[in-house]
Amino acid sequence: MRKKILPDWWDDAVTDSTAGFAELALRLSQGLGLSLETLLDDSAEIAPKDNPSYKFKGGKTLNRQEIVGGICQRAAQIATYATTGDFQRLVGTKPEAIRDEILAAGNRWVDLENLSEYCWQHGIPVLHLTNFPTKIRKPHGLVIRVGERPPIVICRKHKQPAWLLFDLAHELGHLIAGHVQPDGLIFDTVISDDAKSDNDIEETIADSNALALLTGDPNRTYRSSSPPPNAAELAGVSKQRGEKENVYPGHIVLNYISGLDRRYQGLGAAALKRLYPHANSAKALQDCVTNHLDFSMLPEEHSDFLLRVAQANGSPGR
Repeated sequence: MRKKILPDWWDDAVTDSTAGFAELALRLSQGLGLSLETLLDDSAEIAPKDNPSYKFKGGKTLNRQEIVGGICQRAAQIATYATTGDFQRLVGTKPEAIRDEILAAGNRWVDLENLSEYCWQHGIPVLHLTNFPTKIRKPHGLVIRVGERPPIVICRKHKQPAWLLFDLAHELGHLIAGHVQPDGLIFDTVISDDAKSDNDIEETIADSNALALLTGDPNRTYRSSSPPPNAAELAGVSKQRGEKENVYPGHIVLNYISGLDRRYQGLGAAALKRLYPHANSAKALQDCVTNHLDFSMLPEEHSDFLLRVAQANGSPGR
């Protein structure tokens, strides 16, 4: 049974770390057809995926955020090993300088694809991991130190890149501010694009850096006291202003909506759909992974694990 579920290289000593234990739990879940919650809840019995009661037999207890963080850490470790580009330290870099470099490359604005590409070109892996059980609350994003490299993990699952764009900019904002300590992990359960909405000074700095990176001004917002327009008007105004100020229109839509009552979330969604009817944020991030990682450096089991938690489509080389 062990040989069928665990790879030949498996060593039980791996489980001494949170990341290793997380990988073991995920492999057992997938190999035995058990819900991951089964392996994390000491108050319930081992059960199939369709049973709501679970228990992990092994004497170790981890809370659900720890196991999600562990899976992300394990994936980040694997990706770091297969990242061949030279790592360029960005601590102390001004977010406006990153923005200027991206625009100077011929981009109209900073968007999810070119910001992810910027990170990879500077030796910073960006992973999109979404394959977690629905009952486990996952973060919007994480930034982790693996040796010298600081991989960024985005966990939000949304077709529209605008949602993931601010998450990525926020994590990069942590990185350039020097918030990530050696072997450290920043676990952002919720990320807001309002730089004044959080009492945590590091979160406020990361938000300000993200806004400066996306708009050129850490204090720029697109809020208004006027009555909300309809979706077509919001999309049109956002596109017009974005082209004028070199700001991704999708960010303008979400920033505007974030200043309104939650009942206007549908308005933002409709405006984004008008702007980007064929949006596929997952593909944009997954393409960067397959283009930049050297999968030939990884054992097949590690490649499979990474692609499985990322739910990446296609073969690694495509």
